[in-house]
Amino acid sequence: MAGTPALTMDIQGAVSQAAIEGTAFDAAEAIEAEEAEGEAPLSETAEGGAAGGDSGPAEEDKVWALASLWQTFASERMGEAQRKGATAIENKLLNYLTKNGTIPVESLKGKELRIPADLEKSVAAMTAAVKADLAERAPTLTVPYQQLMQSTSRGERVRILRRVVLDEKRRLEAKQSLKALFGSSAGP
Repeated sequence: MAGTPALTMDIQGAVSQAAIEGTAFDAAEAIEAEEAEGEAPLSETAEGGAAGGDSGPAEEDKVWALASLWQTFASERMGEAQRKGATAIENKLLNYLTKNGTIPVESLKGKELRIPADLEKSVAAMTAAVKADLAERAPTLTVPYQQLMQSTSRGERVRILRRVVLDEKRRLEAKQSLKALFGSSAGP
């Protein structure tokens, strides 16, 4: 994650420019929490991000740049959740078919493969869980950005972005709490 320090600085710069009534975003804290949880696809896909500091786009452009950067992050996070779910399902099936790696995958080519009903049910349950997780995350990807497009003032847009960042921070704090209570496999 070579781009992470620059990205954090860019977000901090954009956020500090977007502060309203003395209230700034907690974006830097949210990014740090993402990194701690290994959930920082934004830093890998959007190096450079929004312009920070005093130079660059006008104040309104910085709010839109931050919104675009955060939407990229949310989209990448959903994509990563989908990839993790698909990989888990694939691994479960491969483990069964290769008898936990004791049979080479190449030896299975051209053979009619059947899986037992209990494994089929397990895969169906895993698929349903991934779909449910993605469906739960979808509004966080679309609704705030629709609200941004419909908002009529910069202050309203900043409040929407602040809420999005704080919601993500709360999600990560809850995930960390679950991990502390139940171990590393807790939470989405």
